[in-house]
This record gives sequence, structure tokens and C-alpha cells, in this order.
Amino acid sequence: MLSHKFIFLIFSICFVLYYSNAAFSEKQLASAKKMITNICKPRANATDEDLEGMRSGLFSRPAMCFINCVLVSNKWQNKDNTFNMAGASATMKMLPEEYHAEGDRVIETCKDAAKTLDDKCVSAMEIGKCFYENSDSMRKFLS
Repeated sequence: MLSHKFIFLIFSICFVLYYSNAAFSEKQLASAKKMITNICKPRANATDEDLEGMRSGLFSRPAMCFINCVLVSNKWQNKDNTFNMAGASATMKMLPEEYHAEGDRVIETCKDAAKTLDDKCVSAMEIGKCFYENSDSMRKFLS
């Protein structure tokens, strides 16, 4: 199941790292989670229930659009709704060294995850789900 906690954490980390170019603390991560949620939740018209539904694999349109907002904000999704490998790679390089190989592998695995290119929100959900399903060490890191 794709957990909204995982989605919040991975893309919050990406947001913090991409824009700060520095290591991050738990406090910074919590702040980034709150910031990205405060930005993307209203943009996607997502409710707490929409985001909570992702825990059980229920992706409402607002929940998928929330993921799109997070991905676009972090430059992980291109304008044509494909996965932006360069943006994700730049972020992954800022993670601790022990996650680089896993990050590179998952980026390669998920490079073509977006199948529904005519819908930015569905495409974002496909990318997020691929990362969740293929990154054991990232899940451990983000737990």
C-alpha cells in the first residue's frame, strides 16, 4: 500500500534537500513536511480524508493531484508528465551516502513509471507508487 506518510516524507526531504543543498535535521524535515502540505493540499483541493485514504490504496483525484504538486514543486515531474530523472538524481545525491546506490537503482527502475501522460495527477501517482514499491532502504530511512 502506498502510504501518505511515505509520500509526505520522501518529497519533503526532496524539497528541503533540493533547495538547501545541505544536510537536514529531524526538525527541518518536520518543517518541510508541514510546508509542502500547506502549499500542496489547498492547490489540490485535498482534504485530510483524501490524504489518509492513500494509506489503504484509495487515491481520490485530490490525493493524486496533491502528489503531482509535490513532484512538480521538487522538479521530479516534467511538464509532459514524465518522470524527471535529472531532478530526482540531483536530490538523491544530497541524501546520506548509504542511500545513493538504492536511490540510483530506484530512479532507473521508475524512469518510465508514468504511463498516463495525458493526466498529470494520475501520472504523479504512478511515479510515487513506483518509488514506494521499489525502495526498501528509502522506506526504512523515511520511517
